[in-house]
Amino acid sequence: MNLKLLPMWILLGLFVCVEISAQQIELQYLGKVSEEATNSIRAFMNRPSDIDADSKGNYYVVESGECMIKKFDNNLKYIKSFGGFGKGPGEFILPSCIYIDKNDRIYVGDGMQSKILVFDVEGKYLEAITVTRNELFFKLLKNGNIILPNPSVGYAAGAKISHLLQVLDSEGKIIQKIGEGKIFKTFPLSNGGNRFRFDVDNDGNIIIAFLFQNRIEKFDEKGKMQFSLQREISKTMITYKKENAYYALTY
Repeated sequence: MNLKLLPMWILLGLFVCVEISAQQIELQYLGKVSEEATNSIRAFMNRPSDIDADSKGNYYVVESGECMIKKFDNNLKYIKSFGGFGKGPGEFILPSCIYIDKNDRIYVGDGMQSKILVFDVEGKYLEAITVTRNELFFKLLKNGNIILPNPSVGYAAGAKISHLLQVLDSEGKIIQKIGEGKIFKTFPLSNGGNRFRFDVDNDGNIIIAFLFQNRIEKFDEKGKMQFSLQREISKTMITYKKENAYYALTY
């Protein structure tokens, strides 16, 4: 089961997909990672935002509200917490996402600090990687490099769209740029219209799905495009401004 595909609003519920046929699946409820599951107030969570598992099946939940990482065993029993609020080594201001690599190193993104903090499975702080990103969402490639969105895409209305994703080395240096944005004629759709979500599969391929375009693209681990599926939007996109914010509509 790929825990990274679980929506944030069901992070507290763990499910498993059992394939019955090519066109039918069944969801089986396994349990709840919460206070009730362990009968311990320490396991209660305030605003959990992401979850991942290590090679032994232990679960790690990002508790954004308390700036903690909480660890549970594969029976959903609470083990320990680590982190805490602050700007010191191993501390968070607003942790949001987690990724555990093949060596069981835990990477936690803290957008408010523009850092990715690294821990071992016991919660020992190892290092921090500085990145240029406030809304931090990232993945790790098979070679250990970090891939995350270009900070200007979808947020800075006047920024020039150059690339969609950037690959960083272990020190946070940009070593590769992947994907191209679409320039819209109507300001400021060039940024809002290029907002996307992405993921990395087990072979290291990168898949980008655009939120406001009929467009999906796939790249290999070296950044070479494998295919691009896109269909022109038949309706017209317009923008309007309300309370200093821009909105996009189709009609």
